[in-house]
Amino acid sequence: MMKNIFLIISFSLLTIVNLTVSAKVNTSCDDYRYKQVIFSEVEVTSKVKFSEGKTINGADQELFFDVYEPKRDTVSRRAVVVLAFGGSFIEGDRLQLASICTEYAKRGYVAVSIDYRLYDKPLIPLPTTPEMLDVVIKAMIDMDAAVSYLYDDAKGDNTYRIDSELIFVGGVSAGSITATNYAMTDFSDQIGAEVQTALDANNEIDGISNSEDRIKLKGVVNFSGAIRDAAVIDSQDPAVISFHDREDGVVPYGGTEIEIFGQKIIYVEGSYLIDSAAKAVGVKSELNTIEGDGHVSYLSSPSGIVDAMTKSSLFMYDVICNEVSSREELAIGNEVKLYPNPAINEINLGGVKNNSGVLITDISGKTVYQGTAVSDLHRISTRDFSSGVYFIRITSETDSQTIQFQKL
Repeated sequence: MMKNIFLIISFSLLTIVNLTVSAKVNTSCDDYRYKQVIFSEVEVTSKVKFSEGKTINGADQELFFDVYEPKRDTVSRRAVVVLAFGGSFIEGDRLQLASICTEYAKRGYVAVSIDYRLYDKPLIPLPTTPEMLDVVIKAMIDMDAAVSYLYDDAKGDNTYRIDSELIFVGGVSAGSITATNYAMTDFSDQIGAEVQTALDANNEIDGISNSEDRIKLKGVVNFSGAIRDAAVIDSQDPAVISFHDREDGVVPYGGTEIEIFGQKIIYVEGSYLIDSAAKAVGVKSELNTIEGDGHVSYLSSPSGIVDAMTKSSLFMYDVICNEVSSREELAIGNEVKLYPNPAINEINLGGVKNNSGVLITDISGKTVYQGTAVSDLHRISTRDFSSGVYFIRITSETDSQTIQFQKL
C-alpha cells in the first residue's frame, strides 16, 4: 500500500515538473523553426502606416513599415523582429533591410522594417549634442509606436499572426542605437540631465518617460549599435546579441564620441560595453567580435548576412524555446566574488576555478591584464591602473562570468 502511494506521489510530482517545464517552451518551437531556413518563399506587406510625427526641423512625416512573413506558414502565433535601418540618423530607409528581413522570415520569424524620423536640418553648421539626442529620442518614440501597433494588433485581429510575448527589436548602426536605447532604458534608470531634457521635449514613451507599464520585449539584436550609458542595463532588461567590428571607426566597439565630418557629436558606449554590462547583471548576452576596422563589415556580403542571421536566429531561438537552460547557464559562475570594490592597490577574486582565464579590460575595450588563476583566491595588483571603470571576464572550460569594478 505504502509503495503504491509513493508511486502515485512520485508520478504526480513528475507530471507537475513536466508541465512546468513545458509551459516555458513556446508552442511555435518545433526544433526547426527559428533555428534554420525552413521556408523558401517570403511574402511582403509593404507600406503599412503605423504613426506620424514632426521631424526636428518641423516637417510632418508619415511613418510606415514593411512586414516580411514566411509564405504558406500555418503557425498562428510567431516571434517578431522589429528592425531599424542605419545611416547616422541623417539618411537611409527601411528598404535597406530587405535582405535581412527576408532571411529572418525564411526561418519562421515575422520581420518588420520600420521608418523613423531622421535629422533633416542643414548639416552646416553640424548638429549639436542636444540636437542629436533629440533625434535619437524621436527615433525611439517611432520604434515604440511600431512595437505598440504590432502589440495591439496581436491582441486584436492579429493581422500578422504575431505572439505578443515574443517581440524582439534591433537594427543596424543608427537603427541599433535606436533599438538598444529603447530596449534597455526604463523609468528607474539614471539617464542624465541632457537625455531627460530631450525626453521632456518629446512625446512620452511609456515605461521610459513615465512609470506606466511598458510592452515587455524578449530581446535585442544589435548590429554595430551603441547605448548612451551601459550603466542603465539592469537584470530586468531583455536578452541581447551583438555583432561589432573591433576597430569600428563609426560606432565604437568600446566607449567614445561619435563623429560627423570629424567633429565629435555625442558620447556612446558600444557592443563590448553593452555585453559586459549585461553579463555583469545576469542578462543573457552574446558578443560576436569581428577583427578589423570596418563598420558593419560582416553584412557587406550575402554569406556574411547569412552567417549573422544564423547566429542571431539561434540566439533568439534559445531565448524563445529554451528558457530553462538559458537561466541555468546564466547562474554558472556566480560563486566568484571580487573585493574590494572600489579598488585602490589590489583586487581579489574569491572562488575562482583553477586554470580559469582572467581578462581585464578598460571602458574602451583595451586589455590591461591577462592571466590564469592557479588557486581559488586570485590576487591582481591594480597599482598601475588608471582611475576608472574596468571589466573582468573569468572563463573556465565550462562557464564564464563578467564582473565590473572601479579603480580609485
